[in-house]
Amino acid sequence: MVTEQIRKSDNFDAIKPVISIIIMDFNLIKDSAHYHNSYRLYDNNTQSLFTDLIQVDTLELRKLPKETDNTDLFDWLSFLKAEREEEYAVLAAKSPVLNKAYGVLKELSQDERIRMIEEAREKQRRDEASRLRGAMQKGIEQGIEQGEKNAKINIIQNALVMNMNIDYIAKLVKLSVDEVRQIADEIPTRSTP
Repeated sequence: MVTEQIRKSDNFDAIKPVISIIIMDFNLIKDSAHYHNSYRLYDNNTQSLFTDLIQVDTLELRKLPKETDNTDLFDWLSFLKAEREEEYAVLAAKSPVLNKAYGVLKELSQDERIRMIEEAREKQRRDEASRLRGAMQKGIEQGIEQGEKNAKINIIQNALVMNMNIDYIAKLVKLSVDEVRQIADEIPTRSTP
């Protein structure tokens, strides 16, 4: 990040500091009770600063005290930590910048709600389409079964009219002799062999 700032012809004084800000909802720095810690590159022996171009700031939300320290950083972290609408409203009343952030957050939240509603509608549409496909498939399968059954009944009925042997009819329609007899008993008008 540091070296990417300059081109071949630039001087080193054109480099601006790179500051990494890490906001976390857990405690990372065990040997510090402060919610904000700032780290730079130092020599361990002399404590002299190697460079002021690299800095890492940690912001630990769980270490934020209950009472304000009257800093903008405290207010911002309280805003990030807030969970209820009332907390946001109180913080927004403190400063125009937080009020603007609150407005953006409400807008984004509204967009999120709209997105969630749309996702729920889309899921419902997909579920309904899936149910319809399943019902259609089941209907098709039942229709095919019924069609095959009707075809076998017609074959059995015609074969009986032609006085064919029950054993031969069973082989013809690929049913057992008992199944053919049961179907034959259900046919209203037939001649028995």
